[in-house]
Amino acid sequence: MSQPAVECVWPLGAELGEGPVWIAAEQAIYFVDIKAPAIHRLSVADGGRTSWPAPDQVGFIVPARGEGFICGVRGGLHRFDPASGAFHPDPRRRARTAGQSDQ
Repeated sequence: MSQPAVECVWPLGAELGEGPVWIAAEQAIYFVDIKAPAIHRLSVADGGRTSWPAPDQVGFIVPARGEGFICGVRGGLHRFDPASGAFHPDPRRRARTAGQSDQ
């Protein structure tokens, strides 16, 4: 059985790339580089590549209802708008670390 050829489509050099998310409507994959910190997008349709710096280490990105994404940025959740590259913290959605409570 032959192995399929592997090809690097973006030699980004991410420090700690994680959390790929496929967005079918865009034919694109989004992922984070936790240590950079940054969010990256690769369009499979046209090979376009876009990167946005994050305000702090970002651990994940998931599609939000409507448009944009929710990102886990150190210290809390942020809404991310790829059209503008803006991150908006959500003070109601503060992330907890081990040992913390709501009190």
